[in-house]
Amino acid sequence: MRSSRETTETSLTCTVQDIRNLFSEVDEMVERFLQEYSYRPDERIAGEILSLHAQKEYSILQLITHVMTHEFHHKGQI
Repeated sequence: MRSSRETTETSLTCTVQDIRNLFSEVDEMVERFLQEYSYRPDERIAGEILSLHAQKEYSILQLITHVMTHEFHHKGQI
């Protein structure tokens, strides 16, 4: 008989190569972002933050700084 833990959690198995592939995809996204916006760091982008149910506005510099910090945080977890 399965425990409640086994029936409510999803098991995710991935290889080191899978993780490397994901990192490469993120690197490509960041590169495209930088190519588009790096020359105008003070430009502001507005949009809805779904988890907050609110409209927010951030500069390009704020967005890329947040993404980079978040990425390094997760890479450090591995």
